[in-house]
Amino acid sequence: DVDEEVEVFFPACNTLPSCWALGTVRDVKGDLYSIDLFRSLNGAREATVDRGALRRRSDEVSLRPEDLARRRLSVDEELHDWIRSPDSLGCLSHVHKSAGLLMSDCTDAGTEVLLVGDDRSVDLGARLLQEVHFPNQLHMRRFSEQREHFARRLRRAHRKGPNVAAPPSSEPPH
Repeated sequence: DVDEEVEVFFPACNTLPSCWALGTVRDVKGDLYSIDLFRSLNGAREATVDRGALRRRSDEVSLRPEDLARRRLSVDEELHDWIRSPDSLGCLSHVHKSAGLLMSDCTDAGTEVLLVGDDRSVDLGARLLQEVHFPNQLHMRRFSEQREHFARRLRRAHRKGPNVAAPPSSEPPH
C-alpha cells in the first residue's frame, strides 16, 4: 500500500554486500513498487523494485555492530577431535540458543570456539562451554577410554582361557 513502511532487499554489488533497507512505498504500478529510502544506498534515495524484493517492516531492534562482542575460547587439546566433529554441533547449538548468541562456531583450526553476541550473551555462552560442556566432554572421553581399556583386558583374559581372571559371581554355586 502507498505510504506503508517496508524493507527493501538489495542484492550484493561491487560496492555493497546484500542488505535490507527501510523505505516507504511512494507508488505502485502493476508489479513495480517505487520506494523512498530512509537512508541513501550508494547515493540513491529511491528505488523501483518488484514485489519479491519487499517485506513488511520488522519490529525487531536493528543490530548495531558497536554493541557486539566477540570472544575466542581455547579448547583443551584432548577435545580438539571432538570440537571438529559433527558431535559437537549439538553442544554448540545448545549454547547458541541458551545464551542468545548470534554465532557460536568452531574456528577453522579447530582449537578454539568463536562466540559473537552482546556482552551478556557472550559471557553466558563462555560459562556454559567452560563450566558445563567442555568438562562433561572430557569426563565422557575419559570414561570411554577407561571402558575400552577394560574391554581389551577382558578380551585378552578370555583368549587365555575361561578360568583366568573370571569375574566374581554374585550368585551362590549350585
